[in-house]
Amino acid sequence: MQRMTHLQILSLASASYLPLAYWIFAGIGVKYAHIDALWAMLGVIAVSYIMAWGHQWINDRLPHTGGFDIVVLVCGRWMGTIIGIVYVPCYLLFVAISSYFFASMMKSYFPETPRFIFLISFLLLSWRGAWGGIENLGRVASIVFPMTLIGNVVSCIAVIVRGEYKWIPTQMVNLHATWLGVLHLFPLYLGFNIFLMLNPYYRASRMSNWYCYISVSVAGVAMLVSFFAVVSNLGWFAPEHLLYPMQFTFSLLHLKGFLIERIGIVIIILATAYSVLFTSNHMWCQAMLIARILGQPEEDYRRFSVIVVAVITGMSMSVPNGAVALWIYDHVLVPISWSLLLGVPLFLVIMALIRRAHVKRFSQ
Repeated sequence: MQRMTHLQILSLASASYLPLAYWIFAGIGVKYAHIDALWAMLGVIAVSYIMAWGHQWINDRLPHTGGFDIVVLVCGRWMGTIIGIVYVPCYLLFVAISSYFFASMMKSYFPETPRFIFLISFLLLSWRGAWGGIENLGRVASIVFPMTLIGNVVSCIAVIVRGEYKWIPTQMVNLHATWLGVLHLFPLYLGFNIFLMLNPYYRASRMSNWYCYISVSVAGVAMLVSFFAVVSNLGWFAPEHLLYPMQFTFSLLHLKGFLIERIGIVIIILATAYSVLFTSNHMWCQAMLIARILGQPEEDYRRFSVIVVAVITGMSMSVPNGAVALWIYDHVLVPISWSLLLGVPLFLVIMALIRRAHVKRFSQ
């Protein structure tokens, strides 16, 4: 097994969450938190540090053990298998909805092209990436993620400067609305569990003890800058009436003849490369998880990736419209995110503390 560098691990893991709701999260925040949307953003970032602590605690105390093997080691074979089986359909649905949102966003740039063409091409390309293995994905991520992050932050800052709405509410008005915003924004972090899968692929060091915290810090900055880019151009009420507020913001500036007109193709290329990397990561994770649940060696993940890509494609193509996708997001992915990102890791922490001697003996 080839060990990956700090940059590869951080880039690979950080590229495995946020795309689900990146194009829609500003509208979701405003829809549920209204004028307190900024507080909801800060709240979900605060919750992400609790999530990061749980994942980092597990990785630090169970080095060289990853994913399904961590759950089995801490909880035992039967309970671990049940938890692993629960992860599979949840993450398949999560990737399918993410793929639908991406294909729909791309269709707005190429309206004459059917959505299923984008979906099939995108998923087949992602499958090819997953087939190459996590080490190859790490090398690609170390290039794609920094470029996309820098391009996104710089573009959004330029958008903020050009924006017409400079007012930023600093006082919380409704605590309940703020909590609803936090509740519905948390699916942004779906995919963060990949840190547990990557645990065997890096050497324990001082730097590795901060991987999860560094990742959520970078994500928090990117989310805030993107959020301000939307509200500075659309105001604090319009985003909830748009399916893709982020994409609409760039389109609006395009009509004004802003710089985005010059670099629009670059943004599309970066968004596509980032989304392909994101989907490839999760195809690899799901194929690996299925292989381990069935007791197969990790090297056999490729044959299970065929099933994974087929199921994701079927799920994505069965979504009829954006309203259904948003319903699935609100009613299915929201509870899934809180369960898998906070519930399961904190449960593993408690179980590891209870069975401390057993875990320590078998992790050495």
